[in-house]
Amino acid sequence: MKETSGIIINEEIFINSSQVVKIDKGVKNSEENIAYTINIYMTNNVLPIILNLDNENDRDVIFNKIVMELYGHNYAYVDF
Repeated sequence: MKETSGIIINEEIFINSSQVVKIDKGVKNSEENIAYTINIYMTNNVLPIILNLDNENDRDVIFNKIVMELYGHNYAYVDF
């Protein structure tokens, strides 16, 4: 079985799991609209890569897909 060493997002961004420090979800509010975001923090960058999505459901599905592609099933859900 091959192990994934990274993913390509929107045919523009290649991310290797060893480069990722943190991935989180956010919401950007502006006067015109609301954008649901995924922020990907990398080891060599101060600012995150920000993916903007139109709705919360799309953001949640894509967030989970990114995590699964980077780390397989080697993660856990924790709620506080």
